[in-house]
Amino acid sequence: MAYTVIENRRGLLALKEPGLPPPTLGEVCRLEQSESQAGFVLWVYDQFQRGSPVETVCRRIAGYY
Repeated sequence: MAYTVIENRRGLLALKEPGLPPPTLGEVCRLEQSESQAGFVLWVYDQFQRGSPVETVCRRIAGYY
């Protein structure tokens, strides 16, 4: 299933740059990881901007509410 998701993303990225070769699977994985990490940082920033206590944010990150 993960392979299918990565290949789908790879195809979408190839359509954005038709003159270039499609990205490798490794490049797509690194891009996804980078975007995921950036999204996490933005979520933490947003939580603190909304005034969430540090303990609450840490509990949510750890996976228990």
